[in-house]
Amino acid sequence: MERFAPGRNDQIALLHAAGNYPGFEIRNLYGNGQVWTGKGNGTRELFPPLHTLGKDQQPIENILSNAFVIRYGRFDYFSGGDLSDERVALPDGDGAWQQVERPVAEAAGPVDAMKANHHGSWDANSAAFLAALRPRVIVVTTRAEGHPAVNTWHRLTSKALWPGERDIFVTHVSEATARTTYGIERQARSTQGHVVIRTAPGGDSYRVFVLDDGDERMRVKAVFGPYAAQ
Repeated sequence: MERFAPGRNDQIALLHAAGNYPGFEIRNLYGNGQVWTGKGNGTRELFPPLHTLGKDQQPIENILSNAFVIRYGRFDYFSGGDLSDERVALPDGDGAWQQVERPVAEAAGPVDAMKANHHGSWDANSAAFLAALRPRVIVVTTRAEGHPAVNTWHRLTSKALWPGERDIFVTHVSEATARTTYGIERQARSTQGHVVIRTAPGGDSYRVFVLDDGDERMRVKAVFGPYAAQ
């Protein structure tokens, strides 16, 4: 076991026949306040020195999450764990450093597919974050009522943030979420089941498989694509 090191692209690497996949990379983008600069393995700090902050100003655990991009050929996939960006600033106006999504997305650049941050909660997937990533496919991994949240769903589906088409797959839409997040059952490509993304050899295209999660057979319920990787 070793600590996730932001900036590196050699910490998580192929172990078998790596030479057969020259276009494969996992780039560590962010963790614990450090974000990749986009050059080499360099990083920069987003947080002020923690010893200068009061007890109630310390970063919450979610914004310490590890974020990375998987690249294979032209295909890019972003995952940012529980990153969030909507925490209210402190009364004196300090606290903008807590909004980490935008610099992380800018380090990643546009991607083909992504996992929505923090289960699609109200405090994540900000407008600036989504506008920088501009994903074609979005997977929302839910675990509770309000996943995804109403305001987050509006951002995920807003053509004002980025004009491109997008397909959104939600692993579970509860009855309460369906009643309050208007249009989700009509707009989402899937509202129940595991989601698997598979790229074609070389990474020029990919498909999305939705699996029946009602038992362990994992029957394929639907297939979407192929999508052309950008």
